[in-house]
Amino acid sequence: MLKDSSDSVETAWRKFDALPSDKPGFARVSTNDSRYFEFDNGDFFYPTGFNIHSVKDLRSEDKLKLGYRPDRGNYSYEEYFDAMAANGVNAVEIWMAAWSFAIEWTSARTDYHGLGRYNLYNAWRLDRLLEYASKKGIFVHLVLDNHGKLSSSSYDPEWNDSPHNRKRDFATADGAMLEQPGDFFSNKDAWKFYQRRNRYIAARWGADPAIFGIELWSEIDLVTDIKKTYDDGSSVEWHRNATAQLESLGLAQIMTTHTCGDYNHPITYRKYYEDIPLISYVVGDAYRDKTPIVEHLKEHTETLAPFKKPLLITEYGGTAQGAAFNRIEADLHAGIWASFFLQQAGTPFLWWHDFVHDKDKYKHYLGFSKFIRGVDPRAKKFRFRSIIPTTADASPPTGISCLASGDQNEHYAWIYKDDFMFNYPDDPDSTNPVEGISLSFEAMLPETRYRAEFLDTVSGQTIISQVFTSDLSGNLTINAPPFKVDTAVKIKTAEE
Repeated sequence: MLKDSSDSVETAWRKFDALPSDKPGFARVSTNDSRYFEFDNGDFFYPTGFNIHSVKDLRSEDKLKLGYRPDRGNYSYEEYFDAMAANGVNAVEIWMAAWSFAIEWTSARTDYHGLGRYNLYNAWRLDRLLEYASKKGIFVHLVLDNHGKLSSSSYDPEWNDSPHNRKRDFATADGAMLEQPGDFFSNKDAWKFYQRRNRYIAARWGADPAIFGIELWSEIDLVTDIKKTYDDGSSVEWHRNATAQLESLGLAQIMTTHTCGDYNHPITYRKYYEDIPLISYVVGDAYRDKTPIVEHLKEHTETLAPFKKPLLITEYGGTAQGAAFNRIEADLHAGIWASFFLQQAGTPFLWWHDFVHDKDKYKHYLGFSKFIRGVDPRAKKFRFRSIIPTTADASPPTGISCLASGDQNEHYAWIYKDDFMFNYPDDPDSTNPVEGISLSFEAMLPETRYRAEFLDTVSGQTIISQVFTSDLSGNLTINAPPFKVDTAVKIKTAEE
C-alpha cells in the first residue's frame, strides 16, 4: 500500500523470486585495510580514472588551447566511457553542477525552477549516464555541490546566480533567503531546502551501486567565509548533520567532502575528516609546479596517513591553470603509477580530461590496469619501499629511481627516469635506453625461487620473465631489462 496525506492505493499481493547476482555490490572502506576500498562481495576496488566534471571545460579551452569543444551532453560522456572501458579505466568523477547535472538552481536559467522544484531533465540525464557507466564497468564518484555555488570571490564565483541569494533578480521566484554565502551553513530555511533535495537524491540514486562515492562539496575550503564557519563550528556541524541525514534516508554509498590545494589543506580542515565518522575517506588535490609529482604524492601520503582513512586525489595535472602538454602527460603517467606504490586508495583523477581524450592518452591507463589486475594489497601488510637501483659496479645510476611495495611472498616495483616523470618525452621510442640496472630486495624468503615478470608500462605486455633465487639471508637481486622511460615488475614465488 502507498499512502500520502490525501489518498492511498493498494495492489493485490504479488510474488517474485530473488536470484543470485554477479554484481560486486557497493564500494566500502576495506574491513582488512583502512587504506583501501572493496566491494560488498569482498573484491578489491582500486579506482582508476579521471575527472569529467563537465564535458565542456572553458578553462581547458583557454589554458591548454585545445580548441572549442561542443557540449553534446550524454553523447559526449558515452564517447568518453567507450574509450575508458577499452583502456581499463574503471572510475570517473561527475559533478552535479548548475551547468551539467544539478537538479536545483535559479529559475532565471532554462529548465530550473528555484529551490525545492527540481530539474527532471537533468535527473533523467543522470539516470542515463549511470546506466551507461554501469554497462561499461565504470563507477562514478558523484559530487553534489561545487564550491562556486557559495563563492562570491575570485574562486569560480556563482553566488550572483545562486537561488539562495536574496539580493539578486528572481530571488522571490527562487525562494531565496540568504544575505551572504556563509549563512548557508546555519540558516534553518536553507537547511530545510537542502534536506528536501537530499531526500530526492537519496530516493533516486542512493541505491545505485554505479555510484561508488558521494562527495558533498568539491573544494569546500574555497567557499566564501569558510574559515569563519569552520572556526565557529557551523560548517563542521553542517557536515555531521548532512551525512547523518543522507544515511537515515537509506543512502548506500560512502561519503566524503573535498578540500583544494595540496595535502596541507585537509590538515587545516581536519575536523571534517577526523570528527565526522560518516566521512569515510579523505579527498584532495595534487596540483604542482616545481615539485615532481612523485615527490608530491609521497608527501601527500605521509602527511595524511594519521587520518587512517583511504586517500583519494580527484584533481591534479600541472598547476590549477594548466601546463605544457609534456608536463601534464608526465603527471598523468607518473601519478597513475606512483599512487599504487605509495598506497593511496586509487589513481589520482586528472583534471584535464579533454587532454586525455583529444590527444588519445588512454594508453597510460591501459598499461597500469593490466599490471594491477589480480593484485590485492589488503591485509598482506604491504609496505612502501624506496629501492635504490644499482649498476654492474654496485653504484646507483644517476637520474633513475624505483618505488616498490609488497611482502615476503610477492613484490611489485616501478623503475623510472626522473626527468621523464617531470616532463614526458615527445617521442619515447627515440630516447636512449637504460641498461644494466639491478634491484635488491631485503627480508624476502631465504633460498626461495622468485619469478620476476617485467612489463611495458604503456601496453601492459610482458617484456621478459625470469627466475631468481634469494640468498640465505633472504636478499633477492633481480636484473631489469633495458627500458627507455620506465618499466614495472611483478615478483612472486616461482611456485605461484
